[in-house]
Amino acid sequence: MLIGASQQRKMRKAAEEAARKERQAVEAMQREIQAEAEQPDKAMPTPDDDASRRAKRRSLSSFSRRRGRQSTILTGDVAGDTLG
Repeated sequence: MLIGASQQRKMRKAAEEAARKERQAVEAMQREIQAEAEQPDKAMPTPDDDASRRAKRRSLSSFSRRRGRQSTILTGDVAGDTLG
């Protein structure tokens, strides 16, 4: 089957458009990868920073409000006995 010149132009134009979109997508991915590579690494929190001290205080205060750690007594004497 032979196709006319106008049909060939349409096909060529469609192929060029698809190639242009693919190039744009590749370039966008390359820019994204480059931007991620340029970001500084996130530092690990130090044990003495304010946030960790506040978290430690909250943990200790909630621990003291619970009146310590309660462990189940594993004897069969009385059900419901706990230590603490």
